[in-house]
Amino acid sequence: MHKAVAFLAPKKTRKFEDFYVEWIDALDVTLLPVLNGSGAGITEAFLASHVDRIHQHFQNYYTALDAAVISCPHRHLPLLLHPPWFSPLQVPFLFLGDLHPFLLTTLLRSFVLDRDDEDGETDLDEDGGQSDMKSPPSEYYHEEGPDDDDDAREIHDVHRRMATAWKRPSGVLISRIGEMERWVRRMVPDLTSRVRVSQHRFAEKLGKRLDMYEEDGNGLGVREAAEEEMKEMVTAFLEGNRLRRSVMEEIMRATDAYQAASYFQALGQFIVGLRDKKVVEKSEQYMLVLP
Repeated sequence: MHKAVAFLAPKKTRKFEDFYVEWIDALDVTLLPVLNGSGAGITEAFLASHVDRIHQHFQNYYTALDAAVISCPHRHLPLLLHPPWFSPLQVPFLFLGDLHPFLLTTLLRSFVLDRDDEDGETDLDEDGGQSDMKSPPSEYYHEEGPDDDDDAREIHDVHRRMATAWKRPSGVLISRIGEMERWVRRMVPDLTSRVRVSQHRFAEKLGKRLDMYEEDGNGLGVREAAEEEMKEMVTAFLEGNRLRRSVMEEIMRATDAYQAASYFQALGQFIVGLRDKKVVEKSEQYMLVLP
């Protein structure tokens, strides 16, 4: 069994695996329920603060990943690149230690595509652009009538607003999503190429120095080759985390509280769902069994 990475917390030393389990539990038990409906009646200000809290929860995780790999690269990097504490369903979405950045932008794009499918056509504002839900018209949520006072109060129903947050995304938001997608499409191949080149370089150096080892019995050359390429791998790992953090920060800037809440709700449910024991057990029934 792999030994989990030791993670240095401010007041104590603990395994990174333990930290990750605690991080997932906090997401599942404490943070997501507020967005999933058990927090009905919360105010808009509270929702905005709660979304910030969830966003910071992800940022803290990537900061912890950086700290773990920097503290002892040659011991921690191999485990963090292929975490043994990840479920089998998480592995296909792995990129340099965590979720593939494409997943972050693809999930964001899905909100726009889902609304297009529901509506059949895109709602346009007077200027020909998609209307902005940051300041939605009150008539969108209720019609004038005897129960107008009751309906008006529904405007402040956080979960109702979340459900309709992506009904009419603005043209500016659509453009920002496109920019994020193009940015990720540029960065990911570059990081992948750097990792591939680093691995190829290591293999070449290893081959040469193994020949030297056979001649003089000195294994220092092998360790030196590994340490040289380890630096490049650590840099790529850190930049992968930086890319994920930056995408989330950009999503927070581009969306309003309701849109961001819907996004992080879906992202959190996806991550937690990949670790659900029943889901994992059921998926294993369909795994390919070789003769």
